[in-house]
Parts: sequence; structure tokens; C-alpha cells
Amino acid sequence: DVVRSNDLQAVFDIGSHHRTNTEILVEILALSKCQFMIHGLSAVTESSIWINIDLHYTSINLEDPQHPTEEEFKDVVGNVLSGGNASQIAKERELVEWWMPKSDDLQQQLPTKAQSCDSVDGILHISHVGPNDGTGTAFFTSVLNQLIYAERNNLKPWVHLKEESKLIYDDEVHGGEASIFKNIPDTLTITLSRNDLNASLVYPGPPTENEQNKHSRKSIALQGDGVWTSYFHQVSDFVPGGEYCTGKPILSMDENMVQSLNSLSPLSSKAWQYDDIPNDLWNPNHLTLRSWLEPMRVKANEIVKKFFKFQPFVVERAHQVNPVNSSPPPCLAVHLRNVDKEGIHRKKFPPNKFRDYLAAFAQAGGKDIYIASDSRRSLEYIMEHFPPNVQRMIRTQGSFVVRSSWKWPAHMLEKHHRVNSEALVDVLAMSKCQLLLHGNSAISEAAIYLNMNLHNQSVNWEDPDRLSPAEFYSMAKQVLGNSSRKASMNTNVDKDEEKFRKTSTENNVKLVHGNQNHVCKRNAIVYLGQKNHSSYDRNSFVILLESLELMNSNYLSLNNHRNNTDVIIFHTADYTNEDMDLIENKFGSNFREALYFVDLHNTSYWRRPSWHSQDNPKDWYAYPLFSEGYRQMMHWYAIDIWRFFADYGKANGCVYEYIMRFDEDSFLRSPIEYDIFDFMKGNDYNYGFRLCSYEMQVTRRIWKIWSNIKGSPAPMRDIDLEMCGIYNNFFVAKLSFFQSYKVQRFLKVVDRQGMIYRRRLGDLMIHSLAIYAFSPREKIHRFLDFTYEHSTVDTTTGCVVWGGIQAGYNDPNANSTLENYLQRKVLGVKNCAANISLMISDDLSPTYQHLPDDLMNREIKLKTIMAGKVELPGQGSLSG
Repeated sequence: DVVRSNDLQAVFDIGSHHRTNTEILVEILALSKCQFMIHGLSAVTESSIWINIDLHYTSINLEDPQHPTEEEFKDVVGNVLSGGNASQIAKERELVEWWMPKSDDLQQQLPTKAQSCDSVDGILHISHVGPNDGTGTAFFTSVLNQLIYAERNNLKPWVHLKEESKLIYDDEVHGGEASIFKNIPDTLTITLSRNDLNASLVYPGPPTENEQNKHSRKSIALQGDGVWTSYFHQVSDFVPGGEYCTGKPILSMDENMVQSLNSLSPLSSKAWQYDDIPNDLWNPNHLTLRSWLEPMRVKANEIVKKFFKFQPFVVERAHQVNPVNSSPPPCLAVHLRNVDKEGIHRKKFPPNKFRDYLAAFAQAGGKDIYIASDSRRSLEYIMEHFPPNVQRMIRTQGSFVVRSSWKWPAHMLEKHHRVNSEALVDVLAMSKCQLLLHGNSAISEAAIYLNMNLHNQSVNWEDPDRLSPAEFYSMAKQVLGNSSRKASMNTNVDKDEEKFRKTSTENNVKLVHGNQNHVCKRNAIVYLGQKNHSSYDRNSFVILLESLELMNSNYLSLNNHRNNTDVIIFHTADYTNEDMDLIENKFGSNFREALYFVDLHNTSYWRRPSWHSQDNPKDWYAYPLFSEGYRQMMHWYAIDIWRFFADYGKANGCVYEYIMRFDEDSFLRSPIEYDIFDFMKGNDYNYGFRLCSYEMQVTRRIWKIWSNIKGSPAPMRDIDLEMCGIYNNFFVAKLSFFQSYKVQRFLKVVDRQGMIYRRRLGDLMIHSLAIYAFSPREKIHRFLDFTYEHSTVDTTTGCVVWGGIQAGYNDPNANSTLENYLQRKVLGVKNCAANISLMISDDLSPTYQHLPDDLMNREIKLKTIMAGKVELPGQGSLSG
């Protein structure tokens, strides 16, 4: 006597709804009491599995095209009836519930410091995530963007998510006693900002004081642990009701505000184009997807490094499932999101799309592949259809993981705390790899936030500009090769450094890497730094930091320039890991990624040549005004640096194409929007420079010696001693030009004559001779577009005695910049003088300048403030 359909009517159309509801619930409960089940796609059978999770492993869904055969099902039944499988699964689950750590093992709250709230305007209570946010989006989009908002608006962040976060909240774990905090200042309100491109779109703007409610108070109700501290350490030392922040207002966003913050704020990080992001706001300049995402990923990386500290049980589990250590080779991470992947601008794709990429990784020499997926069927397909050599490389969290076999998302299959924990383990495990294959997903994006190397070392199948398998093979080959040479040693000197040392028994070059897994770029910005200047008696480190800051803000951080260059600071036993940390704190983790310290102390690159071994420095010209260290600097930039890069390239495969020099007192005073290295390479330039210094008369003797050597390579032109000497504290040089036979032959003669040490023949003159003698004029470029400053100050008088500043024609703020320099360096110092002039077209040699077409037919006026023989006006065609 049960209501059943005759297949023409639904049961709800036959009997009363109450009776039908009751009978169906009885069926669900009865089914759940069995150890086996045969079924189709139905909410009834799925509900019974949720009650008895063993049925997940011992049931057959006949609508699953990959369901077990009759023989396979027979084996399952036999195992269970003989006391195995299902009962063992239940027992195993009880034993390995790693996601349920003891409360004592969780770090809940940072110790509160006195005055911890004195410098902030208020507290941002991060209480909500966006509607329908799963684990990845909740933590690595919604919470992350609210942390960005807090930093930008001088608010102390504090995370305690409410139970409304329905897809991540788990009452059994996150619930608990309710607490009410009263009498909290309510004097700040979050304003609404309008998008610059579409004024109808609003998002949370800066907080403002409530003028009409300056004394308003409110209460806050909190339930349980707030979700966040089940997986991460608290982001600040704020404690509600604590004694130190009682006078500060607390404000928060609801889920709709969070959603608009994520999607519409230009300051927020975004994993892909969400459905509510209009097309005109997503990548309006039509950059590549990688370039468009980079600044968002860089900011997210800074926030994650500062605030996202995983609880120990997540870290331990990630190491268990993907035990990556410092030894090569690095692993490949693969993320396959194929169950509830929704959205207009992203789509599911089968695992077979990555087949050729995994094969390319194996061919390149890879050993381990970590796969994270919400789909059991995707993993089964890989293990059945991919090549055996690839299958043997695969790591996952194992079979006892919440994965869907059809369309049900993980948070509908198991308790949310377990799903959160497993998802975060996948994020952390993937971030340990140095290569990544993925689609549009907050989970894979989170792995990139944790490891910014993956920004450039990944393939997004949904990116129309993605690498092909052949291109991925080349990248994997480079990453694997570099890593094998960069395995960390206890002394912070890795294997490629050891290999580099072995290229010469004289050389013990020590390298400190900002990131041990960094893959070298094609170009390098180089400095030669010291803590205290050996000739000018000044604190050079402070000056170096100013130069680095300007170089970073006006070049490196713009338009993805950092993707094309490393930053190398050469030194002589001056800089340490502590200085690396200081630079990271000042300029951010992304700057550190590409930074190297190279110690030249006690190497053949930084010592007197043998023919000077018996010299008495007192016999050298202008000693001790120009110290031995100063002459070593000249020798380095004239002779040794070309040999260093040749040796380094042979040792570890880092074959740089161009280097760009800055001195510690070289100051880039205006932005450079274009990529200098691409500009040089695209025009096939051998050398680029910025300023002229008229000191070539001192080259008369060495040029005569060279000209009289029989069989020496003939110069392309005679050297006019009145012409521009390249003021090479800034230059961009093509390494292959200086490493060519003709130039090396010339430099060897210059070096052997001993004039660098004995006569103070500077690298300025030597560069000028080499360039003018052996480079076609169309391959010499003088930069005039950016404002540049380099000056030498007399430490006794405080006056600039050599060099200065010159405006660039692309700098709209040049006049104010030069006026500021004039007041600081000339008029503001007693009894100082300088030449103030305008460089005009007649001062330039058009065959060397390569001016853009729009400037060729109009007069150039570049304001110039100089001391000494730098940028003398009226030189005409001799200006280079």
C-alpha cells in the first residue's frame, strides 16, 4: 500500500504530498541501511549515500558510463561479505581524519601588543565572503580583497566569518557559543565609489566618519571560531573587547558589498572574468591574459605572504601528499576543475587536453606530477588512458578524498570542514611545484599567489595565448635544468654556484638568490654596490636604496618589465641575506624574486692583474684621491664584467643578451613605459647611453698604441679627441658585442698596458673607444626621452663637481624635477656653481640619436644642469 507511479503521472500528482514525502524519506533511510546499492541519477539515492558514505564505494550508478562491470561488482560484494572493503573504509576513515586536529594544535590568536591600534583609523571586521563562495574563492578572493581594502584604508584587519558563509561554514567545527560585544564605536561608514569607466557600477570606497553620529555605538554578535582560524593563523592581534583597541570603530561588509568589491573595484585581485564584470572593465587595453593578471597577482602575493599563515595540520598534510624538498627536479602541478564549474567566461574541459603537456614534461626530464581535482572520473580517465610513464609520476591526495563522480560539488557530498581542508591542502601542495597546468579557478590562482614563479611557468588552457605543448616542453626543460643547478646547500650556495666555481680555480664567486627557484631572464640590470664608498667617504647603501626605489617605481614595476630582466647587485663582501630581507621589506617580495647578490671578493674578477702585483699604489696617478677600489671598479666595468657573464653563462645556462648599468648614485627621475631591452634588441643596437662627458683627450696615448699594432682589427672610424665620451654610469650593452673577437682583442691590449690602474684610464673612455671603433653608427643609440641624474658631490664643500641632471623629452614633470634639483644641489649649498643650459637640436648628432619621427622635424629643448665637463653645449656633431 504505497503510492507508486504508473509511469504516466508523478507520485506527487497521485497521493497527498505529506504521504508522498513520508514514504520517500522512509525509502531514503531504508536504502542507507544497506551495504550495496544499484541506482541511477536521483536525489533519493544520493541522499542515502550522504547518510551512509560507505555506499559511495559500494554502489553502481547505471547512468555512469564508467560504472563497474558485473564481475567487478561481484568482487566488491565478495570483499565486503568476507569482512573487507566497506567496513575497512569506515575504520580507515576513523583512523585518518587528519582534518580534525586537536584544538591545542591550532594557533588561534596573536598576542596583543599595547598601542597596537594607535596608528590605525579603525578595525575592518571581515565577517562575510561573497554569495556562493566555495573554499578557494572565499579565502583567496573575498578575504584577500578585504585585506587589500584594509591596508589601503589604514584599517587593522580581523577575520571572523559568520555562519552566513554557507558553502564553507560547518556547524560541528566552526559553531560554538555566541558572544555579544557591546558599546563599540560606530563612527565609520564605508562609502560607495563609482567605476571610472562605467559610473553605474559601484563598489566599496574609502570609509568616512559619520558626521551626524559621532557618538553612535553598536553591538556585535559572534558565533563559534569564525571559520578562518580553523585553517589559518589570525591576521592581526586584535581581540574584540580587548583593552587596547576599545576606542576604535569597527566596520564590516555584507556579502553583496564583498561581491562588488571582488568584481568591480580596480584595486581587487580577480581570478577570471566573473559573470558580473562587464566586458569593458575586463582587460580594457587588450593585454595578454598573463599581462593583465600580473599586477593583481603581484599584489595578492604580497598580501598572502603577509597574512596567510596555514595551520600546522594543513602544512603537514600538504607535505605528506606532495613531499617536495630542496633537491631537484621540481614537480608539475595540475588542477582539473570539472564538476560544478560555472560561469559565462570559463568552461569545463576534459583531462585529455593536458595529455600532450604531461608527456612534454616527462620528455623534458620531469619526475613528479601532483594532480588536484574535484572529479573522480577525471583522475580515473588519466590513470586508464595516459601513458604508463606519466601515470607512474602522478601524486594525489589519495583515493580517500571527497571527489564527485558526476555533477554534485564536493560541499554537497561531505562536511564542509573536510572539504575546506582538502581544498587548502591541494592549494598548498600545488604551490610547491614550479610548473602548473590549470584552467580558470580560484584554487589554481591561489597556488600562484603562494608561488609567483608559477605566474610565468604555467599554462592556462582557457587562455587563448597559452603555450603550445612544444613551447611548454622548452619552458619545462629550462625550469628543470635551472633547478637541478640550483639545489640549495647549507651554506646558501647552490649547485650551479658550485659548478660556476669549478670553471676557474681562482674564482670563488658567492651568490645569494632572492628566490632559489627563480629562472634567469634574458637581460639584467646591474649595480656595483658597497656599504661605504672607498673614494667618496659616504654611506653608499642609503644612496643605493634610493636608486633602486626610483628604478623600481619608474621602470621595473611598470608594464611587466620585470618579466624581462633580473637585478644583479655585485659587491665585495658587503651584502648578506639580511640586506636581501631589508630590500624585500622596502620594495616587496616581487622585487626579491629577480634579485641576486654576487660577491666578487677574492676572485679573479676583483683583483689586480699579475702585471700590477708589484706596483706601489703611491706611484699611481691621482692616488689616493682615487683609491685602489675605485680603479678596480673601472677595471670591472671595462674588462672583467664581460668575462664574468661569459663564464656564468657557460656554467649554468643563463645566457644574458643585454645588461643595463646603474650606479648607486644613478637616479631615474621619470617613468619609462616601454621595455628598454626589447627596444634595444628590436633595433639591433649594440650600445645605448644617456649623457656625454668630454674627457677623451686622455685616450690619445692608448689609441696611438692600438693604431700601431700590426694585424690588429681596423677601427671603423678615427677617434676625434674632442668628441663625446660616453658618460657610462648608465648604459645598455649587448654582451655579444663586447665578447666579440675584435672588442676583446682591443680590451686585452688596453688592460695589458696597465693604464687603468697606473694612469686612471676610466671605463668611460674605454667604452667610448670600443663603441666608436667597432660598432656601426646606426647601432649606437643615445636615450633622450627620460630624465636622468648622476652627480659627484665633493664631501668637503657639499657641491656637485661633476655631472648633474638632464630633462627627458617624454617627461611632463621635467621642469619641476630640475627646479627641485637646482634648489637642493646648487642654490641650496653655499658657494656652489653649475652650468644651466638647454640642449637643442644643434647639440646633437642625428646619425647617433635615432630620434622618433615626430621629433625629427622640430626643435628639442632639454633643460640641463651640469658641473664639470658633462653635457657641454655647442658640441654639435661631436656629441655622439
